[in-house]
Amino acid sequence: MRRIIAIAALAGILVVPVAAQDTPPLDPANLSASLAARLPLLSAPGNTSAHLSPSGTRMLHTDGFDFCVYAMPDTQLNCVDIRDQWGDDTPRPDFETFRWSPDERYVAFTEPALIFFRDSDIWVFDVMTSLLLNVTNDRYDGSLGLINDDAPDTAFVDLAPTWHPDGRLTFVRYNIRMEGAPQVMVLTMPDGEPEPMTELPIVPDGRGFVMDMDWAPDGSFLAYAMDLLDHPLSGVWAHFVEDDEAKLLATPNQQRMPYYSVSVSPDGQSILALTPVRDQLLQTRQTGPIEDNGYAIIDVERAAKQPLAQRRIVHSAGWLPDGGLLIVEGRQDESAGVDLVALAEPNDTGTILLGSEIIEDAGPRFFGPTGRQTKPLTVGTNGVVVLATAGEETLVVQLEPGEG
Repeated sequence: MRRIIAIAALAGILVVPVAAQDTPPLDPANLSASLAARLPLLSAPGNTSAHLSPSGTRMLHTDGFDFCVYAMPDTQLNCVDIRDQWGDDTPRPDFETFRWSPDERYVAFTEPALIFFRDSDIWVFDVMTSLLLNVTNDRYDGSLGLINDDAPDTAFVDLAPTWHPDGRLTFVRYNIRMEGAPQVMVLTMPDGEPEPMTELPIVPDGRGFVMDMDWAPDGSFLAYAMDLLDHPLSGVWAHFVEDDEAKLLATPNQQRMPYYSVSVSPDGQSILALTPVRDQLLQTRQTGPIEDNGYAIIDVERAAKQPLAQRRIVHSAGWLPDGGLLIVEGRQDESAGVDLVALAEPNDTGTILLGSEIIEDAGPRFFGPTGRQTKPLTVGTNGVVVLATAGEETLVVQLEPGEG
């Protein structure tokens, strides 16, 4: 369904950046959860997705090329069809890469270059004006130089957008042939030009693909997942800004299953990382002992990792704003049900907050609201969480301090 409000000035009245309200700390050992809304939206199948803002007060929902902004928990503010702005040049978004800016005015994303082997730029949706901006337009959208010898040397491949805590947009840039070390670029919205920040090391004569990046909350380091094509140095790295040096923090348990998602904890001491082992596990619906569920928690200072929810099925995971983790845990029985669980420590038993019985009429499961579910769960500072279901509903869950 196409719902369009085309007047940018009206959109500016409807949608403005919202500051987070003061909320009590969310202690993972003492939490309660309630269902705040059930929205009639698909948020994972096909080209649908939902992206909660850091404060938890706004959500960007996508349905194909329709971008719709909501005030949480259930008020639609405006919708635009981005094809009306870009026509034949409309991008194919990679919904796993959507990232809200700290001030909640912008949402950055890129295109799935490493899936379709086509050039990708960094795009930014301005929530205030409803305009979609190509902020790294190189005037090329053809095949990568990996498979096309005629690709122009003037083109670049831009991936993995993430926002610095000071509000600048950063991303990784390759030449069109994806040869040599990738550069981390930085630009200031709304009209700044990309500038080099640093170069990320790769193995000599090799290729390295940065799958995802995330900044420490204080800006002291940039965490990133680097796939070096079966090389033993593939893993989760951190670039430390003060020393301008990169350090390998952890390697995957299986060399052919590289990390492809990273998320730094609110205190900056740990990194949540994910490998495709999770996907294999969910596809096989394993009910026996589980040695590796694909998730790990990496200690930045010690460069050491430990499993998350060891020997348990984890569909989705993300950090709670005041410490601890929130996971969607699969039940190891024939029900195919799931539970929303808060963890104070990575391998705590945890506290079950909600079970999938609350949505029996919408399918047996809920999970992260993007198609491939590599993007970590977002828990707003106000305690709001958005979950997709196997039916045509999106759940808005409110976390609050418990009574215990």
